[in-house]
Amino acid sequence: MIVSLSIKNYAIIDSLNIDFNKGLNVLTGETGAGKSIIIGALSFALGYRSSTDIIRSGEEKVSVKILFDINIEDSKLMDVFNKNDIDITDSSLLISRELTIGGRNVCRVNDTLVSVSALKSITSHLIDIHGQHEHQKLFDPESHIQFLDAYASDEINIIKTQTAKSFYEMKQAEHNYNDLVIKREAELAKKNSYKEKFDEIMKLDLRPHEDEELEERISFLSNIEKIYESADKAYKIILGENEDIGYKLKKIADELCFLSEFNKDFIPAAKAIEDAAISVDDAALQLRDFIPTLEYDPYEIDELQLRLKKISDIKLKYGYTIEQVLEAANESREKLALLENYDDALIEAQKLYNAKKDTYISYADKLSAARKKNAKDLSEKLVKCIRDLAIKNAKLEIVFTNDNTYREDGYDKVQIMISTNAGEELKPLYKIASGGEISRVMLAIKSILADADKTDTLIFDEIDTGISGQTAQTVAEKMYNLSQTHQIICITHLTQLAAMADYHYLITKKTEAGKTYTYFNELTSADRVRALAQMLSGSALTQNALNHADEMLNTAKTYKANLA
Repeated sequence: MIVSLSIKNYAIIDSLNIDFNKGLNVLTGETGAGKSIIIGALSFALGYRSSTDIIRSGEEKVSVKILFDINIEDSKLMDVFNKNDIDITDSSLLISRELTIGGRNVCRVNDTLVSVSALKSITSHLIDIHGQHEHQKLFDPESHIQFLDAYASDEINIIKTQTAKSFYEMKQAEHNYNDLVIKREAELAKKNSYKEKFDEIMKLDLRPHEDEELEERISFLSNIEKIYESADKAYKIILGENEDIGYKLKKIADELCFLSEFNKDFIPAAKAIEDAAISVDDAALQLRDFIPTLEYDPYEIDELQLRLKKISDIKLKYGYTIEQVLEAANESREKLALLENYDDALIEAQKLYNAKKDTYISYADKLSAARKKNAKDLSEKLVKCIRDLAIKNAKLEIVFTNDNTYREDGYDKVQIMISTNAGEELKPLYKIASGGEISRVMLAIKSILADADKTDTLIFDEIDTGISGQTAQTVAEKMYNLSQTHQIICITHLTQLAAMADYHYLITKKTEAGKTYTYFNELTSADRVRALAQMLSGSALTQNALNHADEMLNTAKTYKANLA
């Protein structure tokens, strides 16, 4: 529950400290006094969206702190703190948020800095705020399933988690299948180009480095006459006209060998000449065998140049080298082979998707069954509660539809259908014309859900729209009943509800020295009589109003005593 609230520089509030209590805390005051500003400050501290417009004129920042007394035995609540690395040592919990004129947010839970989103996530487990605008949720069927799931949370949360997990697995499998289909269609469109490329390259029957070999051969053939002349000249020089060079070298080597017997300095020279003679003989033999090979087909060079051009052309299309061209052919072969395997891959992808879909539907069916079971129980409680709130002929049913749309929270569509008058058929909530009726329906839902999710503190901001007379007394009694298990903080214009309060706070507004200030005071018993009388009579305080106010407080005391 909320122990205290500290507000500084929020809207027209300069500085305000409020102590709240267990039970029913009621806030009253004239329109514009700042009642809803208190709720706004609470919402700000709890992490709701805000802007720098809330900062009091002339100030640099706004700051709001809330001190809670929490139940450290509540394992679910403690799990929330553990997940956010919040250190809890006792039942006191302090949250704070400040916002500077420059837009900087500083949020703390105890001494731990947290983000605004984390702050809201944590405080959502501590407080439920219901304002007038929340009536619109009842008009939106999309929110009805949220009410049902909140009521049945203990039973269905695990199933919802399983359903969501299986949903995303199913969607992933579906994505993989569709992706495979798209890729297959794209590859099929390229199939002919793959085949043409492969056939074109393979038709040439390329060899690695063949182009280099061709260039060497073409160069050789282009210079064959010069090559022949050079080889023939060398051969003839070796042979000589009278005596070949090899023979002469051998004769010189013999003479040097003889000399070396007397002078060893000639040994190297003799050896060198002998080697030269052998080399010359080898060259002569090589030239003798080479010269006859220089006969060639005059058309060969044309054929070689044509082959080289084809290779050059295909290199321009598929790569800088023959190796790259052959690699392109290999890639085309692999893509063609992959296309042949796509059908098998698609079949497997389809099987996986169907299996994931079956798993999802299985969990969604369980989730739907759990919802329907709890919907019956919830609708019975809602009808009873709504009838207790003076809609005696109320009938209500939670209707399920299935539009065959798969979502992470299942396939159920849920809508609350209601009839508030005898003989009328059930209709959607948005067709309820009376603001008082919709307020009571929302109060009934909030009452039941608060019991279901064990929220400690419930805040109601003027939800008594369109309510008066005996209905107002019934609403007051229902609110008091709810305060027996929850801390209730309620802003109201209903005198019946104010009379039922355990603690009555009056909010007033004054202008001093050109500035507006809001004051917040807990009323004594005597003050309460005057405050209620003022609510009854307006500006002119009459004795009849004072007597009526005193009577209302006595009626409330009697009701509380009988309830105890």
